[in-house]
Amino acid sequence: MPYPDWWDKAEPGIHAAISDFSEWMQNKVATIRPYQLIVKNPYLFRARSPESADQLAARLIEAFLSSSEETRFGDILEETAIAICRAAKGGWKSSADGIDLEYDENGIRTIMQIKSGTNWGNSSQRKKLVTDFQSATRTLRQGSGIQVRCVEGICYGPSGI
Repeated sequence: MPYPDWWDKAEPGIHAAISDFSEWMQNKVATIRPYQLIVKNPYLFRARSPESADQLAARLIEAFLSSSEETRFGDILEETAIAICRAAKGGWKSSADGIDLEYDENGIRTIMQIKSGTNWGNSSQRKKLVTDFQSATRTLRQGSGIQVRCVEGICYGPSGI
């Protein structure tokens, strides 16, 4: 299957985002201090019944990383989406609150929030998504009459709107 025509422009940004995540993970592991590992729920680890010190250490490190890597990975997906949007549509990182990226196409400004996860938001988060779209649309239309299309960009998982 051939690559899309924008791939050559987007590829460096995609690789940079992936490299950033890999470097972040390595730095996170390299800077773990023992006291950071023991703040996790000790009863949970005991209930899992590790059979050796190696297993316990691995589980403690895994728990420490998982608490922050999901957020960081979401950031990497956003950076990747922005790199692709820039290459494919001439888009840019939005300066509007709650909006991730924007691009113009056929006289319409598309504003996008990028979401990831199989269950990314509860009802209040979804209401905020709508409010952010309404606010950004109102601001963009002031004095310009520009047409605005709002898009919830899903990296994986179901769409909420």
